Amino acid sequence: MTRSLTGAAAAAHLLINTEGDLTTAHRLLAGAIEAGDHGFDADDPALLEALLNLMVISWYVGTEEAWQTFHAFVRQVKPEPPPLLRVNASVFADPARASDADLTALDTLLGAPDADQDPGRLIRIGTAAVFTDRLSHLRSSSERSTRSRGTGRAPVRRRLSELVLSGVDGYLTGRWDEACSAADEGIALCARHGLRVHTWTFHWVRALMAAGRGEVAAARQLTDDMSRWAVAHQAGGITHLAAQARALADLAAGDHDAAYRHAARVSPAGELAPYRGIALWSAFDLVEASLALGLTAEASAHAEALRGARPDRLSPRLGLVADGVLAMTAANDVVRQRFETALSGEELDRWPFDLARVRLAYGERLRRMFVTNAAREQLALARNAFSQLGAVPWRARADVELRATDLLRHSSPDVSATLTPRDREIAELAGAGLTNRQIGQRLFISHRTVADHLYKIFPKLGINSRAALRDALTAYDARQGRDKPVL
Repeated sequence: MTRSLTGAAAAAHLLINTEGDLTTAHRLLAGAIEAGDHGFDADDPALLEALLNLMVISWYVGTEEAWQTFHAFVRQVKPEPPPLLRVNASVFADPARASDADLTALDTLLGAPDADQDPGRLIRIGTAAVFTDRLSHLRSSSERSTRSRGTGRAPVRRRLSELVLSGVDGYLTGRWDEACSAADEGIALCARHGLRVHTWTFHWVRALMAAGRGEVAAARQLTDDMSRWAVAHQAGGITHLAAQARALADLAAGDHDAAYRHAARVSPAGELAPYRGIALWSAFDLVEASLALGLTAEASAHAEALRGARPDRLSPRLGLVADGVLAMTAANDVVRQRFETALSGEELDRWPFDLARVRLAYGERLRRMFVTNAAREQLALARNAFSQLGAVPWRARADVELRATDLLRHSSPDVSATLTPRDREIAELAGAGLTNRQIGQRLFISHRTVADHLYKIFPKLGINSRAALRDALTAYDARQGRDKPVL
């Protein structure tokens, strides 16, 4: 029966890395597990490996049905699932609903690895840790493991795991050049060894980096490639990664309509979809896009859903995000208290991009409340962090807001800003409440072209949202010497 499970796992691996689909691979491996005579013995290593492989395929499939099949098997393991399986079945499968006991068990596993531990086990622990921002706990152990065996001879699977650790953790902790290098090496390694299914995780890291740096066209191409492959191979998990990265790229381009749509594909407003750990990462994007579109009820509902998951249990970064979106949706009389709570967490400097985005939101809100000095302080901190990261679109937003605080302070508008006729036309329609798609249909241009125009218009007018367009155009008309505003 060990040979049967091993053979089924090998066949599933071949399917997902050629022209097969993930659903068929899942069905094949699940069938072998169900037909086995292992008695669901917790001490059977072949069963444990088959179940962990089925778990990863369930994530790739991305449906509740696939996950329920996996969990039904885990519940049959006797006398009880071993810690590595139990923690993965909870924390990796659905981190928003993981129990405190399973998170404690994960920390115990993370404290155990050392240089002479089985690298396969390190990979499985890394899988459990990925959505809880604990990857840095494993990186030194993984790197020591590679060095102790000789880097040149390290098995491909172990090297890919190390590159995932470096790519994801590098993105989160602000080592963006390192993240890009890891992703590029991972893509090349997958191509060289025919590991097609694994390449898309590295494409995702690359898409996140492109979005963060404002390389919007590159991010769109990467996520389009991911989505096409995912649809053809029934890989819902890759679809969700693509949508999360695409929402970030849309925000970089100022296309809040598209950002909202893509973030809602990861998880609808007001809920954290089950078995989608990436929904925790996309929550800030959905709330930011919702507020920019005036969808305050949706933004508040999503902030509350995130709060209900108590993500501070998972990591300080996710706690920062949860407190940040609660502050973004709060009333003016409590907004400063909420933001200060968000910024009071421990070790927040480890997550420079997320921290800077919360500071930017805080500064934007303070400026609109005319608390100019405090706004300037938060905006300056955000701008410096974005500059160090190379997060160009977010730095530009901070620049716009900082210029606006100077306008409020000195009453000296920027008289050099000029709009082209097309800029003006798009700004008027956006200020009147039309979406990018509606504007595009009216002007016979694409909604992406509309977004690109708005991305350039906002800094010219000293704003960063559609809601401010009408007043900004009125001020612009006055600077240009018009008798009356167009709107």
